Amino acid sequence: MIGCKDDDLVVGMCMHMELVPMPAPTPTPLPHPFLATVGDPSRAAAQAVGQPMKAASSDDDLAKRPVTINGALATSVGTITKNSTALPHVPLPPGTGWAPMPKPPKPMVGILETPPPPDLPVCPAGDALMDAGSSAVNFGEGAIVRLGDTCASCSEPARQVSTVIAVPVGPPVLVRG
Repeated sequence: MIGCKDDDLVVGMCMHMELVPMPAPTPTPLPHPFLATVGDPSRAAAQAVGQPMKAASSDDDLAKRPVTINGALATSVGTITKNSTALPHVPLPPGTGWAPMPKPPKPMVGILETPPPPDLPVCPAGDALMDAGSSAVNFGEGAIVRLGDTCASCSEPARQVSTVIAVPVGPPVLVRG
């Protein structure tokens, strides 16, 4: 399978509770498309600035260098993606607003050693947790995520399955297992 990196896509469908005006506003589950890009712009900027300085210093440890695929940072299990830049969740008709709903906590998986607290019950979190990857290839702290691997997106009351779409921008990097 092709390895996942920054700027690859996560696609899926989420179910969120919206208030639908009937005789009275009623919490109703409605499907919402989930589309997010993998990566954090601040992480990429820090890597672009810090890597040349580390390479110039004498204490550059090869084992601690970030792994890249076609020049972009590789994605490991435990990475959280946000849909705020691609397609944020907004209330869809016939809903008029979000119904408060408790959010499940994110599990400890891969590089996510201390999961963040559960999201606020007011609106959807708009995130997906990469919770599946290669069983044979690890780098840094975790397993590498590949094309077709699943992740848990922000549905309510339980997270739904979304899929990673890794698009090669150069020679494809194939990951086993």
